[in-house]
Amino acid sequence: MKIPKEFRHMALLMHQDIDLVAPTEEELFPYLAGGLTEDERATVIHFVEELLAADLSGNQLADIWSDAGADWILPDKQAPLFFSYLLSELHKQ
Repeated sequence: MKIPKEFRHMALLMHQDIDLVAPTEEELFPYLAGGLTEDERATVIHFVEELLAADLSGNQLADIWSDAGADWILPDKQAPLFFSYLLSELHKQ
């Protein structure tokens, strides 16, 4: 599955110092979603919905996150929930 550049842009917001920018989960997802324009957000929503609909494993989702360029490792077990929370926040923005 090709990773859209808009998703890569968002993933790059996850860096080793993310805890200084968004120290809590309540701040993390709005930070990620808020870093996108309306058009970028629509593309990312579509991509994340496709990922979740594909019923990928946590390992596969974590690999996609890593392949997108995030400098923060997403644990396999947390990946499905992470993507679900992200999608929820993207819809709120």
